[in-house]
Amino acid sequence: MKKLIALLFMWNAVSATIPQNPSVVIVFVIDQFPFYYLTRHQNNFKYTGFSRFIDKGVFYTNALQAHGIPETSPGHASLSTGVLPVSHGVASNRWFDADGKTINFSHDPDEKTAVISAPPEAGGRSPLHLDVDTVSDQMGMHQATKHICKSFSVGIKDTATIATAGQKTPAFWFNNFQGGFTSSYHYMRELPRWVKQFNERSGIRQLKKVAWPLCFDRDDAAYDYPFIDNYQYAGYPFKLAGREDIEIDRGKSDPYDLYIKTPAANQLVLDFAQACIKNVYKKRKHEKLLLWVCLSPLDLAGHRYGPDSLEIIDFIHHLDRQLDHCMTKIERMLDSNNVAFVLAADHGIQPMQEISKLRGIAQARRIMANDLMQRINTQIEETYRVPNFLAKFESTYFMYNKDAVAALESNDQLDDAENLTKELLLNEPGIKSVWAYHELKALQCEPNSHEQFYKNHLFSGRLGDLIVQPKPYCLITNYPTGCSHNTPYKYDTQIPLAFYQKGITPQHIKTRVFAAQLAPTIAQMLNTPAPSAALLDPLPHLLTDESK
Repeated sequence: MKKLIALLFMWNAVSATIPQNPSVVIVFVIDQFPFYYLTRHQNNFKYTGFSRFIDKGVFYTNALQAHGIPETSPGHASLSTGVLPVSHGVASNRWFDADGKTINFSHDPDEKTAVISAPPEAGGRSPLHLDVDTVSDQMGMHQATKHICKSFSVGIKDTATIATAGQKTPAFWFNNFQGGFTSSYHYMRELPRWVKQFNERSGIRQLKKVAWPLCFDRDDAAYDYPFIDNYQYAGYPFKLAGREDIEIDRGKSDPYDLYIKTPAANQLVLDFAQACIKNVYKKRKHEKLLLWVCLSPLDLAGHRYGPDSLEIIDFIHHLDRQLDHCMTKIERMLDSNNVAFVLAADHGIQPMQEISKLRGIAQARRIMANDLMQRINTQIEETYRVPNFLAKFESTYFMYNKDAVAALESNDQLDDAENLTKELLLNEPGIKSVWAYHELKALQCEPNSHEQFYKNHLFSGRLGDLIVQPKPYCLITNYPTGCSHNTPYKYDTQIPLAFYQKGITPQHIKTRVFAAQLAPTIAQMLNTPAPSAALLDPLPHLLTDESK
């Protein structure tokens, strides 16, 4: 009998988690936050921002972004739409059209989508290139008469907030020209009064400098890591962490460039999120709110300094404290039984190649894309008398020069030039696989393999002619310093995915799950239809029968 009771208790612990349908769901999406940040630094966390999710929440320990070129725009779009780049259309942060012109995901040439309260050169912003609806869109389209369903997305980057908001959900991002938060005419004709008031009261437009105090004393165990003071390979040759005088230079076109790479920028977003809740959520019966909080400053600093730097390690501890304080304030503002918090990320980050070499990973290397293209183009020109065969590189894919292709004598010669290019790429140390777009599309591969992850990007016209898979700890890049996150390996694709609500049954779930399952899960929590293109089931072991 005692064994039976114990088994029943275990069953209840597994099946009964979210105790009720929350009316408010807050999703913290940390830009460039790999799962290994939590396992590496957990023992040094002194606040409860992350531990609420790890120790007191439902924590998925094997959650993946299932695409091979993880970046901000595709990652956020997969979280909000429930599908992958091959379906939602956001194959990359930017891509090239047939003429080689750069197309940025969030940019819209239509003047009717101009950024509100920004210089004309800021241009238009909209979800023009997002080809499916989001869970936020569904909330607005299918609310019952007696229900009031609201959704917002706030953050630093327009790409992140637009990708999570979708077509009609208001998206707000940081105005790096003038300071404060803005939006575009696609979403609204003018900024709401509460946004204008926040911008004025925050003092951000009068700020002349910002401080980055360390979270702890410099000799604290939280900073006891090798290479933490190695700035030899950093994108910036100077420190930001620990400084009191980080300048906001209004003589520059982007005066807040350094500011948005500090923990102060994350705090600004979290304060703005709280102001949003306070001003838009009225706590009425049947009222529901979904708020995406896109925390991108870590990514902006991470590209420059890398995951082993003092800046990023200190950033993580600031985030732990900031999330702790933010969640506490929101619970006090609302009924804590009625609000659920979600922790997610758009992608991870790979260790800096030079630091990996110092750790003893011999194959780690930085491959300079322009040098590689020049060498290949020289060989192609010598063989086929066609100059500049490869025209563009972006995030591990190459694009052909259409004039060079037209100059080749036949399709057979194009095939020969393509095969020679692939051979030259494969001879490069650090490159594992190369596919022509049409080859990858036809490739039969194992489900959830690295090859399949690359196939999950194949949206016509938004990826290059040749797609390249680097070897682990290798990077093809245009930058001689810093680091990035555009490979299918776990340091780039494994993310934290966790839920916390007062009364939730804590669990660590080892089953492999995918970031795209978040959108149908949120839909079920808020009793709204899942995004129309979503095919995956909600995340397992999270919702009780009452909340399904």
